[in-house]
Amino acid sequence: MKKIFCFLFVLGFCSVLFAQKEKFYKSHLHEPGIDDFKSTTSEFLYSDKVNLAYCISNDDENIYVDLLIAKADVQRQVLNSGITIWISNDGKKTKNLGIRYPVREKDNQTRERPAMTRNIPPSANSQGANRPIQEKPDGALELTGFSESGPLTISSSEEGNFRGSIRIERDKNMYYEVILPIAKLPELNDKPSGKGKEGSFLIGIAYPEIPIAPSYGPPSGGQRMPGGGGGGRPGGGGGGRPPSGSAGPSQTSQTQTIFWIQDIRLASEN
Repeated sequence: MKKIFCFLFVLGFCSVLFAQKEKFYKSHLHEPGIDDFKSTTSEFLYSDKVNLAYCISNDDENIYVDLLIAKADVQRQVLNSGITIWISNDGKKTKNLGIRYPVREKDNQTRERPAMTRNIPPSANSQGANRPIQEKPDGALELTGFSESGPLTISSSEEGNFRGSIRIERDKNMYYEVILPIAKLPELNDKPSGKGKEGSFLIGIAYPEIPIAPSYGPPSGGQRMPGGGGGGRPGGGGGGRPPSGSAGPSQTSQTQTIFWIQDIRLASEN
């Protein structure tokens, strides 16, 4: 009995050690016709840095980057400025190849009218509980690093090309997906075997930092600021006015919040 117990203990300990060495991210095999957000094979991981959950899947033709965003301020930032998906295959966090989605007409002159988001019907057992209540205009996609002439702006709904979709359901969550055709990513065309680092790559998820509302000090009639004065600034200036040169409420931050998923391996049917 003791020998059996010792054998099981050693086997379990070795399994833990092996699991600890598996530091790479293993994409799961995309199920045709199945929404990854409802698929039983998809596993969403949460990133505190970008305040969203992510899942990556693939089939023989595409890589699917699915993001689940619950925080309202992050959702607003995504709708206003988009998310950039950076792709790197040199083992470094390089930002040479990027896909930003959505891109609005106010940002770029699009060649086509924006399409609407894909309305994926709920599964039979959901009884419509998660049916989308808001459809957001897709806008377009901006491709960086794919052309020597500079960034390209393309439709987000062209079959066989880079695609994107956004929907907000009754649970108030945002469901964001970008589809990357493997044929248009020459660096990833060599299918990895699932062993070693050969064929692995990195994906960066980035969006402009959420701006912090400016503070203009106490309102008129409130406590005095150090140094005296009539309302908030020395010299009797009224409270509530921003100091000269400060950022107004309409300004947005250009600092990027970015999270990298490292050492990604694509799944294969073998």
